[in-house]
Amino acid sequence: MNAQAITFTDCTILPMTGPGAVIESGYVTAVDGAITAVQAGEAPVREGETVIDGRGKVLLPGLVNAHTHLYQVLLRAVWEDLPLLAWLKRIYGVAEALRPEHVRAGTLLGCLESLKGGVTTVCEHNFLHPGPGCAAAAVDAISESGLRGVFARTIMDTGEMVPDCTRETPDTAFRRIEELMARHRKDGAPDAHRRLTFRTGPNTPPITASPDLLREVRRFADHHSIGISAHVAESASVVEATRREFGRAGVVAHLKDFDIPGEDSIFAHCVHLSPEEIRHLADTGTAVSHNPVSNMMLGDGIAAVVEMLAAGVRVALGSDGAASNHGQDLFETMKTASLLQKVKHLVGRHRPLHRAPHGHGRWRPRPGTCLRLRHGGGGQARGPDPGGHTEAPLPARQRPGEPTGPLRQGRGRGHGGGGRTGAHARTGVRLPGRGGNPAARPERATGPHAAPVRGVTDADGPTGIPWKGISFGAGR
Repeated sequence: MNAQAITFTDCTILPMTGPGAVIESGYVTAVDGAITAVQAGEAPVREGETVIDGRGKVLLPGLVNAHTHLYQVLLRAVWEDLPLLAWLKRIYGVAEALRPEHVRAGTLLGCLESLKGGVTTVCEHNFLHPGPGCAAAAVDAISESGLRGVFARTIMDTGEMVPDCTRETPDTAFRRIEELMARHRKDGAPDAHRRLTFRTGPNTPPITASPDLLREVRRFADHHSIGISAHVAESASVVEATRREFGRAGVVAHLKDFDIPGEDSIFAHCVHLSPEEIRHLADTGTAVSHNPVSNMMLGDGIAAVVEMLAAGVRVALGSDGAASNHGQDLFETMKTASLLQKVKHLVGRHRPLHRAPHGHGRWRPRPGTCLRLRHGGGGQARGPDPGGHTEAPLPARQRPGEPTGPLRQGRGRGHGGGGRTGAHARTGVRLPGRGGNPAARPERATGPHAAPVRGVTDADGPTGIPWKGISFGAGR
């Protein structure tokens, strides 16, 4: 069988191999889905290969979305201008109407939006489980899309706002997660297991996760050598509940009691952390997904990203779900992350840009820094391929302000992973992934724009039962 080669020529290349690394004019070649050359200058002529002219375009590795809920494209702009807990009550209530076919359709559309925006790896934080079919439908959709991903099948076992249909005991949840992982290994596409790995976790501790669940989820994750994903300290109200119910200073302090922080854990949001909690995240190697657009839409606040980076915390960027973002645009996320830190620290007003605020080293909210965060904080986006092969290995820790990737699999194992080798030109050209695992096709992605699916309604309005009357349909 003849090898299939594709070369992008005469383009500006950002290889993401280090700060400021740029190839002003060069080429990238891939053979059978594996990148074989990233070079400056003119590409050699090879018979039978596909050549794409990249003049006037920028080529860079595929982006890593460190936290999202892909199916929530079905809930785009449905509930606006609500504080987190009131908004969550409505989101959780969707479980009473959600069916596998809805999850599949929404997840596929979310995958399409991701690919069109240059994303080739996602961390899908999955938390509504009215039945085992919903998680399976999401896994199938991600696998079918060709995206590389980390599927975090999380758990809720308590909380007044959690509907009974999606509340699970730890034993029930763990059994379903084991069945999901076994099904994926058995029935997935031949190379699907190389592109998708699994995590678990408490969804939003402590308001939807009991101490028993926290204790057991760590044991389960360690036993299966999978990571943990959780929403952590997203709003001040969650921190206040932690102090009131458990007498702990913050959510991270509470999770510390159950050994949840660690090199295999990624905490989404982390908007309200104490300096002591930030130091604990750094000391344990815990990663953080910074989701600035979602935090702005829900009025949660501005995460202390400068302080986290200065302390040595591994930070990446996430879009969060379209229900609290409207889209999956990581370029928008990068710009927002940079500007918010300037606002938070008054950079450019009370101090020049080259002077770091509050003595936090030399970190500055420059686009290059945010671009590295956009690539998963350095590229470690998943665990190793079968047989121990690891793509683009990076050290577990670097000096403060130069974070590495957040989505490491396996507690304390230091697994590297994919600085995803798919590349993206803003015009829509994408390069297949390494190892024969196409994360995105070389042709332009096509499909509908990010319009919400018709038929999603809130019949009772903002003051009624928040999920009554919701239905998902194809529209007329």
